[in-house]
Amino acid sequence: MNGKRIKIMLMERDISQAQIARELGVTRTAVNGTIFDVPNKRSFRIKRHIAKLLGKSVSELWQSKHSPKDKKE
Repeated sequence: MNGKRIKIMLMERDISQAQIARELGVTRTAVNGTIFDVPNKRSFRIKRHIAKLLGKSVSELWQSKHSPKDKKE
């Protein structure tokens, strides 16, 4: 799934990137970078939180390999 679709899914549920950032104590830039799977801007912790909010698994939302080593927070 691409970042644009994830963003739409969040908006359909009235979940903003700012809300996610507040909940996790990170920046909106970190959330956006994670949604769009930008190298050096993604975080597995943020991916896991977004997946939970959307009732999906991380691998359903992001097709690439996912590793807890993706941490950049």
